[in-house]
Parts: sequence; C-alpha cells; structure tokens
Amino acid sequence: MALLCTRAHVTNRLVALGKRQTWARAASAMPDVEHEPWSPPRTPVPDYDGWDAQLEADFLPRRSTHSKSYHQSRPPVSNPRAGIVDSVLDLVGQTPMIRLTRLSKELGISDEIDLIAKCEFFNAGGSVKDRVGLRMVEEAEKDKRIKPGDTLIEPTSGNTGIGLSLAGAVKGYNVVITMPMKMSEEKMNTMKALGAEIIRTPTEAAWDAPDSHITVAAELAEASPNAHVLDQYLNAGNPLAHYDGTAEEMLRQTGGEIDVVVMAAGTGGTVTGVGRKLKEVLPHVKVVAVDPVGSILAVPDNLNDYKRLEGYQVEGIGYDFIPTVLDRNIIDSWVKIDDDKAFDMARKMIRHEGLMVGGSSGSCMAGAYEYIKEHEAELKGKRVVILCADSIRNYMSKFLADEWMEEHDLPSRFGPADGEESPAESLMSKVREKKMSGLKGALDMGWLSQSEYEAACAALEK
Repeated sequence: MALLCTRAHVTNRLVALGKRQTWARAASAMPDVEHEPWSPPRTPVPDYDGWDAQLEADFLPRRSTHSKSYHQSRPPVSNPRAGIVDSVLDLVGQTPMIRLTRLSKELGISDEIDLIAKCEFFNAGGSVKDRVGLRMVEEAEKDKRIKPGDTLIEPTSGNTGIGLSLAGAVKGYNVVITMPMKMSEEKMNTMKALGAEIIRTPTEAAWDAPDSHITVAAELAEASPNAHVLDQYLNAGNPLAHYDGTAEEMLRQTGGEIDVVVMAAGTGGTVTGVGRKLKEVLPHVKVVAVDPVGSILAVPDNLNDYKRLEGYQVEGIGYDFIPTVLDRNIIDSWVKIDDDKAFDMARKMIRHEGLMVGGSSGSCMAGAYEYIKEHEAELKGKRVVILCADSIRNYMSKFLADEWMEEHDLPSRFGPADGEESPAESLMSKVREKKMSGLKGALDMGWLSQSEYEAACAALEK
C-alpha cells in the first residue's frame, strides 16, 4: 500500500483524535488575547549535526573487526555464494571488485592507474544499503529493542527501505517506509513486493518540516510502543556495517593495496565506516567524497554555494542537513557533481563495462574522474577504488530512458554521436540497397511495371 502524505494528511490524523477542536475552542474563548494561528504540535525529530561524542561512544564497543594493522596472512572468509545458504540474508555482503580497464581507456585515464569498482549492487536486495538494513536490525535485536511482529519504520530515499524490508520479510517484522515523492516507482514497488507499506512525502519538504519523511516517521513511531524508527541517520549500525563489512572485504580483496577510495555521500555511513577502517589499517589512504550539486554536505561550505539547496535528480545521495553518522573529519577531499555528469557517466559505465549501475554510481565515478585528472601524475602506479552503491533496477523509467532525460533537459548520449550512422542503421541501409537493386533488376526484365516498381521502392523507404 502506498499513501500520499501531505501537511493536510498529518493534520487530519490529529483532527481525528479531537485535538484540534479542543485547542480551537480554547483559543476562541480568549477573543481579546493575541495568539499565534493554530498549528499542530510538532513531533520532535533528532538533532542531526554530524558525528558526535554520543555516536562515537555507541560505535566503538560494537565493532567486531577492529584492527590497527593489516596482515596478508589474515585467513580468507568463505564465500557463501559458492554453496547453499539458509536465507537471502546470507547473501548480503561479499560483493565483487571489478577492474575498470575499458572505462579507463574510454575516459583517457592513464593505464598506470589501477581503477577498481566495489560493486555493491550484487547484494541480495540490489544495493549497499542491504548491509545497513540488516545490521541495524541485528543490533536492535541484540539490545532487545525489537522482536518479530513489531513494526519497523524508516525514513529513506529507498535503498535502506529495501534493505530493511528484505530483513523484515525474512525475520518477521512489519515494515512501514516514509519516502519523498522524487524517489522512483521501482523502489516503491520493490518494497511493496517485500510486504512493506509506503507513505510518500513531498520532495520539497525540508528534513525537519511537519510533512517531511523524517517527521512523519517519528509521528508514526509515537503511536505504538511496538513501532520503532531504527533511523539510519544516527544509528551506529550504519557505519558499523561498512567498518566491519565493506571495508574489511576491500582489504581482503586487494591484499591491503588501496591508495584512494572514492564514495558518494548520502547518510554518510558508507563514507564513515569504510573511511575509518581503511585509515586505521592504511594511514596513507585518501578518502574522497562526492556530493551532488544542490546538497550541503561538502566542506568547506562554500563548495555548496552553486545551486545551494536547489533540487537535483540523482537519488540516494546528498542532503539538506548533516546526518549524525557522517564523520566529515575522515574525508580528505570533496568533489561536487551535477546531474548531467552523473547520468552521463552512469551510462558510460553500463555501455563500456557492462556494470548495471544506478545514478549515484555515475556521480561517484564522475567525481573519481575529476579527482584523478587533477592528481594524475601522483596517482600513477597507484590504485583507486570507487564504490558503486546500487543498480539500474531502481531507475528503468528514469535515466535509462531517453524520454525521461529529455524531459529533464539532460543530454541523452546512448548510441552514436549526432550525424554518425549506428551499426544497425548501417546494416539496414545495406539490406535496403540490396532489395532496391533486386527491384531495379525486376523492372529491367519487365517483371514489374514502372508504377509497381515505384510503389515497391516507396514501401522500402518507409
């Protein structure tokens, strides 16, 4: 079930409880007293303002793979994909890394720079956020905060919702997702198929507005002691999933040989968890974060001045607030990327490497490309790892479609350049020429009249 949630929707729920009428009568009984116009009471939302001491205290004792040094003799982890598993949750993690040789050549990147992609869309639910959804549930279960049959509520741009819905379907939780209207129908339908209920909120609502996906989730959780917001924006399970999982896999897969890691920043849990682990193990590693134009995550803050807080089409990254799970102190460089570059690069990754990536992966690779071009000389002989967060499955009706690109004034660059003939067009031309030649022979032999010949030629030209 999908519901559209607006300010009126929230107000109507309060009216149903009789609260508005009570306050209105109280106000009308004081006609000579100036008072502010009535508005519903505000459900408090968390005070997100970046990584803080409380989250640090929650994060540190929960780590399971803390290590100050990396040893190549560390025993390998068995790959669950090689055998039979007990549930789909066993297929969260252990994602592959792929060398981007063909894309590097297409972009003119030196072959002395080893460009590698960590492909998180191979997770069971299709994105890096499967790790987060599962880890948050597991941590809440350890704390005895939740039990099967409870309702898990999550404000999300979609992928964490899918990960949480996946865990909920297997473990027996009800799931309610609050999600802005901007996010794709594909995400909504995937979560509905997993049994979740979806409440859509206005895209333009600020994060702490009464009708934002965050506020609505908080309101819903207040309605029952068995309803819980695990909250990816401040839950230590978010960066822990990447500190203990994603980064640990990177170290094992590369033998500890990583020089630069590039990740797009959304909640910041991936950047924080991966960045912290890699810097502990490999202090020389540079962490590069990519932020969409319109978002305000990048530092220094003047990087965000161009189109500050204006809308953008890339989903799942960037925010108008600083999530608590984002530790910006571990980031060495920020790169701002707009929709045009993001979607163009995502299409290039699909076309040249066969990687079925989503738009944020295009942002990540576009940011990596700009960073590499700026530091190309010093990066020769070194390895750059990018993280591809999700798959094209979520965006089949969006940037994959030329019509959608044109509707949003974004260049569609699939196929040959303007004026060039595509392979299919070339083959069709040759077939047409052959048929035209046969018709001309039939005319010369008298097997066709002139009018029949002209009609047949006209039909071929259609």
